[in-house]
Amino acid sequence: MPEYLAPGVYVEEIDTGAKPIEGVSTSTTALLGVTERGPVTVPILVTSYGEYTRWFGERLDINVFSNDNGPHCYLPHAVEGFFTNGGKRAYITRVLDESAARAATQLFYLDPSITTRLYQRSPCSWARSRLRWEQ
Repeated sequence: MPEYLAPGVYVEEIDTGAKPIEGVSTSTTALLGVTERGPVTVPILVTSYGEYTRWFGERLDINVFSNDNGPHCYLPHAVEGFFTNGGKRAYITRVLDESAARAATQLFYLDPSITTRLYQRSPCSWARSRLRWEQ
């Protein structure tokens, strides 16, 4: 209903339908970075820091995980901080340099002239990957 304020001036408020901004959940996030192990370029849902360490490993050594662009070792810290501050779900994606070397180990028998080398076929963790033998 218009309101009379002065001669010839009427003020009428019209509802535009605009609503205030509603809060949204901040308990789910997505993080990507360098990890010790785990599937590469596959988002994995984790719901605790313990689950993160089972999939991707512990904190990374800054001396090992650094290059000319700086250190690449802070993803575990970010995940731990997210869950410490009340986060509920995080999608973690491991990224890996294409020139990264595959994990390998040397196996020795009683006869030192016989050795076997065990290679990892994919850059996943040892427990979840296929292995290749070479003699």
